[in-house]
Amino acid sequence: MSQENARMSTYAPRKKKACLNASHLGMTLFDGVGEGQIKHVINNEVKGILECLNSLKGFNGEVAEILVNKRIDKKLFKPIENDATNPEPGTLVTKEICQTSKEFYLASQKVFQGTATPTKYILIHNDTEISLEQFYELTYSQCYNYFGKNGSVRVPALVQYAHKLAFLAGQTLKESPSEKLKGQLFFI
Repeated sequence: MSQENARMSTYAPRKKKACLNASHLGMTLFDGVGEGQIKHVINNEVKGILECLNSLKGFNGEVAEILVNKRIDKKLFKPIENDATNPEPGTLVTKEICQTSKEFYLASQKVFQGTATPTKYILIHNDTEISLEQFYELTYSQCYNYFGKNGSVRVPALVQYAHKLAFLAGQTLKESPSEKLKGQLFFI
């Protein structure tokens, strides 16, 4: 794929960061959703999350839902004369290999060995005033918010923390938690 045929841009970490008021915005990142499960997530899980959030007192209903998929077969290359190299961190692809206007690929970290595999994102629900451009920036900056690594990770920090928590729970919890702990953040 040549640079003329695809919109590729690179985001550098910015000193100015947009502030989002969490009391007015609900954002869910779904990870590990296969292509065959997308309709189920949209029709059932997103619907349930929206109903739950809208039932909260004082919540104004601005919600964004994003699918995150690391297991893809797309590779990105940066052309250099008669050769190619891995793209720079922050390389964003929004056309050519994307099936919809709300789908994008982001290579968020520097790859020293092998070939860079971007992460695929699909914005499946958005009733916020946040533009797609702001979602690109927000997603990329979240890749730098993981405290376990100096630099960026492949997915937003929230997704990385969820993986870590799920692994920890799977390794340590040998039985279902007590009914008394339902609704509590006992796993932290």
